[in-house]
Amino acid sequence: MIGNMSARRCVIAAIDGSPLSRPVGMLGIKLAAGLGWDLVLIYVVSSHVLSGSRATYMRASVPEEGPPAYYPVTDKALHEELREVSLIAEEICKMAQEKGVKSKFMILEGDPVSILLREAEKYGGILVIGYRGKRFRETGMGSVAKALIDKSKIPVVIVPPPQE
Repeated sequence: MIGNMSARRCVIAAIDGSPLSRPVGMLGIKLAAGLGWDLVLIYVVSSHVLSGSRATYMRASVPEEGPPAYYPVTDKALHEELREVSLIAEEICKMAQEKGVKSKFMILEGDPVSILLREAEKYGGILVIGYRGKRFRETGMGSVAKALIDKSKIPVVIVPPPQE
C-alpha cells in the first residue's frame, strides 16, 4: 500500500467485510490494471455505529412493532469488524501490488453514501460496490447501492451476489 496517490483517476472499491468485499476488490484491481489507474479501498464506519459503541447500546434502525429495540455495539464488536475488513483490504492490496496497481486503504466515518460520493468526486474514475452490504438482509439491491446509482457523477459498477 502507498500513502500518496497520484493525481490521476482512481478506481474506488467500497468494502465492508461482507462476502462481496473480495469480489469488489478483485474487480477493482482488474479495472485499475486495465485502465492504468490506482485503486482506493474504502470502508465507511457509520457515525451511528460509532456513537453506539461509545454509548454501549444502539437503537435498531426500524423496529417492527412496540418500543424501539436496542442491541449492544461494544468496542470489541467494532474492533472485530475493523480487524476483519483490514485483513480483507490487506489481501486485496497485496494482490493489487502483484498486478502492478498502486493501492490505498482508508477507513472513514460518516454516512456511507455521502462519504463515497465525496471520495468519488475527489478521486474521479469508477466506483465499485457490492449489490448489498453486510447489514442488509432483504432481497434486492441495498439502499447504499441504490443511492449511489442515483447520485454518483462517475460510473458505478455493481458486483452482483453469487449465483446459487
